[in-house]
Amino acid sequence: MKNFHFKKVLCFFAELGFLFSLRALDSGSEKDDGSFLVDTSVVPLISSLKFEDYDEVLLELSDSIEQNDILYARAKNRRLNNVSTTPHFYAYVPVGRDNLFSVNASTGVPYDTLATLNSLPSSETPITGKKIILTDIKGLFIPEKPVTEIDVFLYKTYQDRFDDALRFQIDDKGFYFFEGERFSPYHRLYFLDSNFSLPLDKKIVTSAYGMRESPVYGTWKKHNGIDFAAREGDNVYSCRIGTVSFVKQNDEVFGNYIIVSHSSSLTSVYAHLSKILVKEGDSVKGGQKIGLSGSTGMVTGPHLHFEIRRNGKPLDPERILPKATGHQ
Repeated sequence: MKNFHFKKVLCFFAELGFLFSLRALDSGSEKDDGSFLVDTSVVPLISSLKFEDYDEVLLELSDSIEQNDILYARAKNRRLNNVSTTPHFYAYVPVGRDNLFSVNASTGVPYDTLATLNSLPSSETPITGKKIILTDIKGLFIPEKPVTEIDVFLYKTYQDRFDDALRFQIDDKGFYFFEGERFSPYHRLYFLDSNFSLPLDKKIVTSAYGMRESPVYGTWKKHNGIDFAAREGDNVYSCRIGTVSFVKQNDEVFGNYIIVSHSSSLTSVYAHLSKILVKEGDSVKGGQKIGLSGSTGMVTGPHLHFEIRRNGKPLDPERILPKATGHQ
């Protein structure tokens, strides 16, 4: 019991000492609109991610993250401006085989914090030789002016909450910051499996995912995919590398259709085809032609019905495919 109370006292004084030692942002100032200015040319530079090298800046970052985790857990119900403590920023230039996940593992900064802070469009984006910015607070940095597709995705997800966000001006780029937030399953899937491609040459979505009035039955039913406008005989492509796991001819509903199995327990479905150009067991690449669009099965005209499923459960393809937005 004495040891328990002693540990609590030590923890209290450690937290108190940390609070008193908080320094100003490494960038040094705050704008009139309340956003913090960060000048990345003057932030502390980590020279090595190997703990055996005893890089003082890396050790400082690791200690600060640990303390911030404690403060966030204890103070999240009484935070001011959506952040529990004063954030600090650091820099590192990746070398050798460094990648997003090795930097995450070595520093404790979540990969989605690193990705959004550095505007990385996908998990496969090379970072070797390029200065990246790290911080000791965990969360998502949403750019005020999104550029990459994951930027746009996140912006649309969080735009109704921007008034509650802390704002950062990092060099010449503005960000909304949401402490404690992580990529949603959709964000994670899109970022980690960013090599999805459209199944058609054109991007016109005529019927969205979700509840709709069935054009065939005239009743409200859930639409488990999206419909792309297509002419009879347009090329249909696999949206991603995978293996053809199922081929069906003359199905009552889907007509001629194909199912391709991908990694991460994903499958994609291509229905109402006029012609199938692959067979079960075939390996296909992303963008490889696998069939021709048509009007087989239960349809009112030629189009492509397209689905993405994870563990057999349908997902909204428009939240995963590139630029498959703007119904026309």
